[in-house]
Amino acid sequence: MKIVAKAWENLSQWMLAQGKYVGAPLCPPVVGDGATFWVKPQHNEVKITVDAAIFENQGMSGIGLIARNNSSHMLLAKTRCFSEVMNPILAEAMAVKEALSWAKEWSDNIITIESDCLVVVQMIRSTTPMRSRLGKIIVECKDLVRVMNNAKLYFVKRSTNMSAHELAQVSHICSDRMFDWRFVPVNVMHCISNDILE
Repeated sequence: MKIVAKAWENLSQWMLAQGKYVGAPLCPPVVGDGATFWVKPQHNEVKITVDAAIFENQGMSGIGLIARNNSSHMLLAKTRCFSEVMNPILAEAMAVKEALSWAKEWSDNIITIESDCLVVVQMIRSTTPMRSRLGKIIVECKDLVRVMNNAKLYFVKRSTNMSAHELAQVSHICSDRMFDWRFVPVNVMHCISNDILE
């Protein structure tokens, strides 16, 4: 039953991302949503791409974050792992929350956070209250956005988010680590290089 529930949740998220969901969205998209390729940030802007991964066999969930500047250079990358199998949407929300918390270090810069989880982006933008563990994380994200006053959040397609996706996929191996460009995993650096070439 748990597998069926997860499959349905993944299908619903995919349908939302593809614009084929029949239900009413939590809030309308904004200009900048739905990018299909990575675009370098503007001057004085730091862009953080985020993603999450679920490792059922290991009983873990992980996230990957990559921060880049307006020269397309990777400033830092970060992984974090949690010793539980989270609901995928909760894991994606945790990734956005971690990115917002991390972004405080670049307080003088405009911060753009990109996630390929449309549901989470819409929940953060929505005024609809939620009473759940996920709802608590969403409220924390909203509070961080409000306090920072220089953070923007966008939904992007998976093709735009491959670097963070690859980093999240190895987060259970490289748990709770910070990387600079010299030590980031090779497959992640390959994705970053492809982003620049496109």
